[in-house]
Amino acid sequence: MNEIPSELERFMANTWTGHAPGLWLTVRIDLGNDADLVQQRFLSAISAWLQIADPIHREYGLDRNREVFPAPQDIAPRLPKWLIDDFDAYTEQQVLESDWRYYYESWVDAMEERCWTWWGYERIDDTLIVQLQVDGWPCPTEELAFLARAAGARSVSVDD
Repeated sequence: MNEIPSELERFMANTWTGHAPGLWLTVRIDLGNDADLVQQRFLSAISAWLQIADPIHREYGLDRNREVFPAPQDIAPRLPKWLIDDFDAYTEQQVLESDWRYYYESWVDAMEERCWTWWGYERIDDTLIVQLQVDGWPCPTEELAFLARAAGARSVSVDD
């Protein structure tokens, strides 16, 4: 019997197969004028996160138990520098006034408790189309949209 690939294995192989089985969401990221750089930055952050989360999910299951994740200060050195620099570039007031920014610790919490798993992606022109498998409805994806926008995306939309 074939073992189902882990989330990290699916990400690394990126064998786009269209919609995820079961419940799914499609995230469309308008990469903007510097599409290659934005895509690279976004995918580097996803890759870094999945390298942290995948071993935990394999050992403890996908119900993302916060107690088994490293502390936010231990996660930071494993994330891309551009992302940590982005968190550091904004004051508390600027984050509060924004409709999409996160505090670093809040973003880590959201990623630990996310209701989606990575399924695959494809790029068509300057749009990155990401397919997510979801646990149920509603399934917030703001932490993923934040990553795309912080990477430089022009816009992010979600189709359910």
